[in-house]
This record gives sequence, structure tokens and C-alpha cells, in this order.
Amino acid sequence: LARDRILCPAGQPHKAMIIESVSRNTGTGMLTVTGYMLSGLLKRRICVPPLYSEGTYGYDRIVADAESVMRHYVDHNVVNPQSGARRMECVALEAENKMRGLKDVPWSARFEQLDELLASVCAYCDAGYAVVPDFETRKLVFTYLPGRDKTGAQGGARVMFGLHMGNVCGTVEMQSEQQAKNAAVVAGAGEEEERMILSVCPGEETDINRREVFVDAGSVSEPQELAYEGARRLSQYTPIHSIDAQVRETP
Repeated sequence: LARDRILCPAGQPHKAMIIESVSRNTGTGMLTVTGYMLSGLLKRRICVPPLYSEGTYGYDRIVADAESVMRHYVDHNVVNPQSGARRMECVALEAENKMRGLKDVPWSARFEQLDELLASVCAYCDAGYAVVPDFETRKLVFTYLPGRDKTGAQGGARVMFGLHMGNVCGTVEMQSEQQAKNAAVVAGAGEEEERMILSVCPGEETDINRREVFVDAGSVSEPQELAYEGARRLSQYTPIHSIDAQVRETP
């Protein structure tokens, strides 16, 4: 057991993990090993924009389907970056790009952590991803995962909790709009009075129900892309509705 070794449960490659730290206690003889799923390797890279790309204002930009957007940033920063020193030789993209997920997704990146950027794309597009070992090619393969509807009939059997069922001791329900925003003022390319400004309010909220946020999108010059950028930012400021329950311990 050593750093950067991969542990893979037999017959379950999708659960493979990579070791990040090993701690040995000589007094107790205890060995503690910690790490993360293989997708955690992507947090070792940031999104570096191309050295030169006309019209992108120093950003790495793409407009495509969700799968292509995610593959684009992994390819540019892990698989085939401009600097060979940044390449992870052990990582590869899934052979076929099936161009799945939400269409016409505009995205831009400039020095964000790669794993955080991918998480934002996944949240916006209702998708996911994984890095799975391929033992034949000896590669760790980045794979796009379509979102799945796990509610109702689509989700199969439900597990239900309730006071009247006797399996919880109590519940705390919280509804909060303290950090919520439902309207965005998006500023795009241009300077001063010539700068492009677009108001994005999907619910057409007015009066005291309207909660505004400013979005600086200085590299964007198309109204449609500004609208997407505003909607994407608003998705990060949704109201909170949560229910916490204390599960009753049963034999």
C-alpha cells in the first residue's frame, strides 16, 4: 500500500480508488490508508486556456452538447494539453463521443479547478462522469454518465420514512431563500456604455419577489450565450428546502 497505487474491488472496476496517503502508527500497529475515487485525479489539474485563440478573450470556450463539453476540457487539460508536462499518460477519453445530454451548452473556462468545472457542468446539464480502469489498454478511461430519473416508477421500490411508520424519531424541515436569486443582470463584452447588458429572469419575477445578482461575463458577445450564462449562474442560487430526520435504530 503506497501513494498513487490503485485499489480495485474484484469485478467492480467502477469502484476503483487511488491511494493518497498512508499513515503507520508504530505504537498500535495500525495502518490508515486514505484516498478517493479515480475521478478525483482530475482535481490535480486546472483549466488552462489556449496560448492563443482568436475572439475568446483569454478563455477556453466551447458551445456543444454536455458530453462534448466535458470531454473538451478533459482533453485540453489532461489527455492532450498544449504543454506535455501537464499530460496524464494513464488517462484516456472513452473511444466514442456519443454527443449525449443537453444541447448547445455554452461554457468558458479560465484557470478553474477541472473537477469543480466538471461538477458545474454536471449540475447544469443533469449528468455525471466517472473514471474507470481498462485493464486491457492499461488506461483510466473518462466516461460520461447520463442523468437518470430515480423518482416514482422510474426509480423502482421506494424506501419511506415517517413518524407514523415508527422509523424516525423526529424531523426538522427548513425552507430558506436567504441566498436565493431569481434574476440576473449579465454584462458581456464591451467597455463602459458600449458594454452588452442582458437581463435574465426565467420566472419573470417582479416587486419584492425579484432577487437580483450581477454576472460578469466579459468574454461573451452573443445574446444567446449571455442568456445561458445568466441561467447557469442562477442555478447556483436556488431556494433551499430540506428535511432532516433522525432515523430510529432498530435491531
